[in-house]
Amino acid sequence: ASEIVVVRVEEDGYAIESSVSLTGDGTGVDYMQLGMGLTSINGYNGSQYFANLCHGMRPWARRATSGGSGTWSQLNGRRTALVGTDQFVAYISNNGVAFLSGDYVVRNPDGCEYAFGANNDNPGTWRTDAEFTATLSPTDGNGVYLFVKGSLTGNFQIIKADHVDSYDAGCIWLDTVLDFHSGLGTDPFRSMDITSGSINFETDWADRVPPDAVSFASHYATGLSVVPWEYLFDLANRLDTDIWINIPSRATEDYGAELGAVINSELNAGHRVYDELANEIWNEATPWRDGALWVAYSDHPKYTATAN
Repeated sequence: ASEIVVVRVEEDGYAIESSVSLTGDGTGVDYMQLGMGLTSINGYNGSQYFANLCHGMRPWARRATSGGSGTWSQLNGRRTALVGTDQFVAYISNNGVAFLSGDYVVRNPDGCEYAFGANNDNPGTWRTDAEFTATLSPTDGNGVYLFVKGSLTGNFQIIKADHVDSYDAGCIWLDTVLDFHSGLGTDPFRSMDITSGSINFETDWADRVPPDAVSFASHYATGLSVVPWEYLFDLANRLDTDIWINIPSRATEDYGAELGAVINSELNAGHRVYDELANEIWNEATPWRDGALWVAYSDHPKYTATAN
């Protein structure tokens, strides 16, 4: 089994709740090395990490023109719409920064009507192909947007053409990503940004983004991406590193138990998991305030209000 190292943060410092040594001259010392954060998809640079563009896609919105008015709902990239002609849009790249232009294989198992566009209200040619190779390239500071009419309930995919075989074999990551982080040699890597650790309000295990999600966008993280735990441990295996994770501040004990089971199942033996509760739980500024207060009042009853 992999080793989980628990770090307890206290007002006057921190304590390692395991036998990890933090003393000595550095020879043979067993301690946590410098962690490399993966800012990427939720950061400022807009880096492309996934072979399947849908994984980093933002939530759906009704198109401003021809959007319709029927009721609809969405969850992790899938969407149901009462009216089949209503149009919806999600952005894959907002301004084209760091987007890898080229051919992408579109898989459309539902046969829904879809189109690509350079902004959020200007779709190109509508198609219904079950599989189609599209050339995507943002120009003049525009982005890449996906438009779909009606519902999208199947496993819609937009896979970089030269990664189809590796994606089908189970690797969601771009080769360039794996090569870049392998070359850095940092260990462990920190998953805070790609799981929206500062504003991830998942509470129950059922709230998490599942590995079969079309998009990793989560309404528990204000629409930002929360990469499924299974893929994070897969990345650690591929990079042969330990991993520093941020567990949501509201997570229940059952959530923790389920996460532990995933670690034991998915992470290669010999790798460590450094777990941190949320991010900066001492910081009461935005966006860390919710986590800080949730932890500060952890022994108090809590109630959730639902707006109608």
